Amino acid sequence: MKRRLILRGKRLLEISTSWELGKPTSQGSCTTITRSNLCTDTPRPVVELNFMGYASLPQVGTGLRQRIYSRAFIIGDVANPNDRFIYLVLDTATGDTAIRYGILQALADLGSDYAMYGQQNVAVTGTHSHSGPGAWVNYLLPQVTSLGFDKQSYQAIVDGAVLSIQRAHESLAPGYLNFGSTNITDANISRSPYAYLANPASERAQYDSDVDKILTMLRFQRASDSKNIGVLTWFPVHGTSMLENNTHVTGDNKGVAEYLFEQAAASDPTAAEGFVAGFSQANVGDTTPNILGAWCDDGSGQMCTFEASTCNGTTENCHGRGPLFYKLDLGVSSCYEIGTRQYTGAQSLYVSIFTKCCLPFSSCVV
Repeated sequence: MKRRLILRGKRLLEISTSWELGKPTSQGSCTTITRSNLCTDTPRPVVELNFMGYASLPQVGTGLRQRIYSRAFIIGDVANPNDRFIYLVLDTATGDTAIRYGILQALADLGSDYAMYGQQNVAVTGTHSHSGPGAWVNYLLPQVTSLGFDKQSYQAIVDGAVLSIQRAHESLAPGYLNFGSTNITDANISRSPYAYLANPASERAQYDSDVDKILTMLRFQRASDSKNIGVLTWFPVHGTSMLENNTHVTGDNKGVAEYLFEQAAASDPTAAEGFVAGFSQANVGDTTPNILGAWCDDGSGQMCTFEASTCNGTTENCHGRGPLFYKLDLGVSSCYEIGTRQYTGAQSLYVSIFTKCCLPFSSCVV
């Protein structure tokens, strides 16, 4: 049985959401934002760059399957314009230090209107997709497989993130937040169940699963017309639905969930134009979207050993399999399926938050 927790409160806040193309593309793009349309032409490299995530030298980009974005959420106190914070969801592997400092410097360069944003109130997160161009990380080890640092790849992320912040900042308006959570039981498993058994039995007995199954949501509602302007969700699952031999840029399963939610919002009468759906990473740890488990890709038809995840004593041929692995399409179908499962759970929770009657500052389990 699925349980949903819903909290409602009536404190008036400043809220805003925005999204922008934030990663390399090879074509022009048109993005729709609240009350206006803006087309941007942002040529960036999607080919000839090593992907960030699997640390695999042969995984070099050859094309674009899905555009990837920066989504910005700003929450503040209407009585104190300096009391705000930004939460960024980037369709990248991580919110790297280099990216963060680039964003902070760009915000500082925008002048006094953005002086309230700095080290203390800008959160930069990545969805942990493993199928986007790399070479933008600030540390040596990830640069080994990307064969160094690529300024163009780095700058595309920074520029897209800053533009999404600017759009959110310019559309700040009074509004409300609602909170809810629900269980999604079929979108992740543990990739290290044997290691989990090293936890004390008394601790393991407190949980129904060896990974967290909870999706948490914030719903952003504009005060002026009660339109919903966005949702921000957290759910733990690795961005590894697209397999290591995939060389097309995607936002992986969370990119799919974001896309599906925003497409659904376009025809939702309760949603404002330019609705933003951020599917942020949570306590991802040893969670994997490859829910069929780990199998030996050596023709044996055997699962990897439970204790060591090996095949004939080595790890090289041991790989996880998503729900639609049998389609042999580099993980595309499994990626869409796991993204759909996150979207379905989130959409159901979104509707429940809107329709269930809860008193201010109370909770409902649905």
